Amino acid sequence: MTPTPQADSAAKDLVSLPVPSLPVPSLPVPSLSVPSLPVPSLSVPSLPVSSLPVLTGEAPPSTGIDPRGSFDHAWCDSCDWRGPGRRAVASAEADLERHLLLSHDR
Repeated sequence: MTPTPQADSAAKDLVSLPVPSLPVPSLPVPSLSVPSLPVPSLSVPSLPVSSLPVLTGEAPPSTGIDPRGSFDHAWCDSCDWRGPGRRAVASAEADLERHLLLSHDR
């Protein structure tokens, strides 16, 4: 459907109408001031040598995690301990830590 000459003329009149400009009020902008806070000084105390742990000369047990297929097994060669198969490595590591704490007085 083609527009009639009157409809075309009316559309041009609408397009050419002036748009009044409206004044935009200026709003006051608040100033932001951030107080400065004191920064604490960081000092690390030095420990006397006598407070450091004494090494007994005992070698730590030979341990590890052995992945076998879908399961991980913790092991300790110093006492021939082998942990149960675990699907999660974190569980096997927890088994190993528990073994070391209970069996080797670490």
